[in-house]
Amino acid sequence: MVPQFALGLLTSAAAWNGYKIPLFSALLLVTLNAKRVYLWTKQTNVRRRGSNQHNYHGIPVGELAEWLMKKRAFKRDESIKQWALSQGKYVKIAEELEKHGVLERGDNHARVLRDISMEQLVRQLREDFPLVYSEERKVWAERNGAFERWALDHDAAERKTDERIARKERKVERLDQKINERSSMADVLALCQ
Repeated sequence: MVPQFALGLLTSAAAWNGYKIPLFSALLLVTLNAKRVYLWTKQTNVRRRGSNQHNYHGIPVGELAEWLMKKRAFKRDESIKQWALSQGKYVKIAEELEKHGVLERGDNHARVLRDISMEQLVRQLREDFPLVYSEERKVWAERNGAFERWALDHDAAERKTDERIARKERKVERLDQKINERSSMADVLALCQ
C-alpha cells in the first residue's frame, strides 16, 4: 500500500459529507467514556493539590491541628504568615472555628484554643465538626450522641432552675424594699403624732 494513497483515502473519507462521520464518532466516544473522563480529571486535580486529601480551607488538616496544638492560639499575624492566608480567609476560618467551639476568646480578645485533644481536633476539622463542647461539663461529646442529648437537656433544666431562683430572689428583694419603705413611712407617721 502506498502511504500517500492511504492518507488520501482517509482524508477524503473524513471530509465526505461535511465531516459528519468523524464528528459522530468523536461524539459517540465522548458520550460512552464521559464517566472515565470525569473521574480522570478529578483524580488529576486531587494529585495536583497534593497527596493529603483531608484539607480544611486548603490547609492540610494534620499540619493545621499540629500547629494549633503547638501555638494554643490562632492569632491573626502568625496565622497569615504561617499559612499564607488572605485577611478575609483568616477571618472566615477563625469565625468558623470559634462558632464551633474550637477557639474561644482569651486575654486581650485573642482567639485561643479551647482544651481539646489532638484526636478530637483532627476529627473536628476533617469531619465537619461532629463534636460539641459543653460549657457546664467541660467536655467534648458527640453532637448527636445520647450523652450529649442528656447533658444538654440536663444543662437546660439547670438553667431554667437557676432562672426561676433568680426571679424569686429579685421578687423577695422588691418585697423587702416595699416593707422597708412602709416601715419607714410608719416610723415617720408615728413621729408626727
